[in-house]
Amino acid sequence: MRQVIIDLTIVDTVHRGNESFDAAADVQHARYEDLATRLGMTFFAVPISTHGLLHAEADRFIEHVAKSVPRLRRGDFSRDLSAAIQTALLEGNSLIVVRRL
Repeated sequence: MRQVIIDLTIVDTVHRGNESFDAAADVQHARYEDLATRLGMTFFAVPISTHGLLHAEADRFIEHVAKSVPRLRRGDFSRDLSAAIQTALLEGNSLIVVRRL
């Protein structure tokens, strides 16, 4: 499996709209795709919305990682990793709110 470069970006889709999601992925690719190619690596833009929605490319990254898991566990692994990313983001958002109270 090739090494990967990822750029995880949190996108405020609530105030900026869903089109900001794709725009974030485009910016990430413009910034890092050439570097990844020169290094012989695979690049994944991983935009995640502030409320936990994963961009389609984040799903592709998760599926890429899941290829290293035995075939019978891949579906569970993919769902668990998606849920873990979303939960971590939402817990982080909650902590920010609580600390401001």
